[in-house]
Amino acid sequence: MKARAVQILLLLSSLVAASTALAQVPFQRIERIPPRHSQAVQLSSAETQVELKKISEFLKTLPLIRLHIVEAPGHGHQVANVNAMVRLRELGFTGRLQALYSDSVAIQLSNMIPRFDPTKKTQQTHSVQLQSIEWIADSVAKNQIGRERVLLAIQGAHDGSVSHSLMAQLNAANVLQLQPRHWNHRGSTREILLETHESISLEHLHNLGIVTADHKIENWNTFLSEQLAQSPQFLLRQPFLQTLMENRAQLDLLPAYGIDYPFDPGKTIELVVSALRVAVAERSDLFTKPIVIPVFAGFEDENKNALFLEKLKALEVEHLSAENSEASERLTQLRPGEILVVHVGPMPTEVFDAIFKRATLPALLLGKNLTSMLLNQGLPFLNVIGSTFGLAPLRAQLSSSERQLVESAFMALDSRSSREMQTSKPIARYFIDIQYPQSSLRVAFQAAKADAKSLNSDLMGQALIELIHAFEIRKLKPSALCAELL
Repeated sequence: MKARAVQILLLLSSLVAASTALAQVPFQRIERIPPRHSQAVQLSSAETQVELKKISEFLKTLPLIRLHIVEAPGHGHQVANVNAMVRLRELGFTGRLQALYSDSVAIQLSNMIPRFDPTKKTQQTHSVQLQSIEWIADSVAKNQIGRERVLLAIQGAHDGSVSHSLMAQLNAANVLQLQPRHWNHRGSTREILLETHESISLEHLHNLGIVTADHKIENWNTFLSEQLAQSPQFLLRQPFLQTLMENRAQLDLLPAYGIDYPFDPGKTIELVVSALRVAVAERSDLFTKPIVIPVFAGFEDENKNALFLEKLKALEVEHLSAENSEASERLTQLRPGEILVVHVGPMPTEVFDAIFKRATLPALLLGKNLTSMLLNQGLPFLNVIGSTFGLAPLRAQLSSSERQLVESAFMALDSRSSREMQTSKPIARYFIDIQYPQSSLRVAFQAAKADAKSLNSDLMGQALIELIHAFEIRKLKPSALCAELL
């Protein structure tokens, strides 16, 4: 009986605490209003220049944009916010970028952001692409941002909706929430919440992802040295990565990410390697180079790592660590059609993206951010769990037989498929077809390529068009409001 009474008292005290916390945020009814456009607007070249100028001028009135990176088990939500920051810079934002982040994702960020120290609660990093970013952990954010209210806060991904309590947490007058392309987690929204207590849905943009520009890398040694300097372990991988990228014209590159996610990674790599061997045997004229599979996986589950390594051994496929001094030399010794698997592990975002953007064979991947990036690059891919959501932009351009070909390849990797479907043959047919420069499948992927100089396929650009329009019709003046708030 006493224990029951204690439970009731604890419950009451927690309810009182929750009520007190909620009372700090004045209740305001949120009015849902329609967006300016019912679908992504398609602009002519002249219209694009007008909108780009308007966006750039708007962004230049903002001295500070605050981003919020929420707790997430993987890297997806963090990547979405990094992409948002990159795109803001590309669109003309020159002010301060301030990223608030859940303390629980500090380790993930340290793998992604050069010189990010997971032991510090506040810090500043700098890179050529992102310039300066101020980082503040959620645990100390209240004291850090309490006196600096911002006009605009952005969440690149969040498994929920935007509320007044979030506005208060971020100390922001307006919040723009985006999601990765096709992200449909229950309860998650794409929307703008204005200081006028109006919410503008952006769900009509669910088919879009953030498009970022390609940056030519003139010197891989300089690029990798800057990106990997934060970690002695990362630096051990530089010789291999540098040799890989400097010699990529003589290699076929099939990067892999998320291969440690399936229940049995050994089965996944067996299907892919077997398919490559079938493809090489049947059409050696299309596969004239050695094939390198750099694996970007943490393999935190030792059992999965064991399954992966055992299967490679059974397949008699050479496997090396990128930290092995022999890995660089082996790249120059491989024969045409020979397969080498190299475990790279986690990498900073810019290095990771640079390698995947230079894939010559369908990349093996997981996650909506990476799928979106490959689509934006016009490059083919395979999903490690057989999910076909990324194929949506291609289906209208393919015949029924072509759709069946690519979907069969994806379904072969789906553990829910029948045993008869989980074979290497459909994947091999996919590899062969995609190697023809003018195959309908290759052309369909190339047609999906997005131009960073356009706004037609860019989630950030389209969202800012909606935001600026909302400001204009409400006669909100960003520069004046910023001065008042700050």
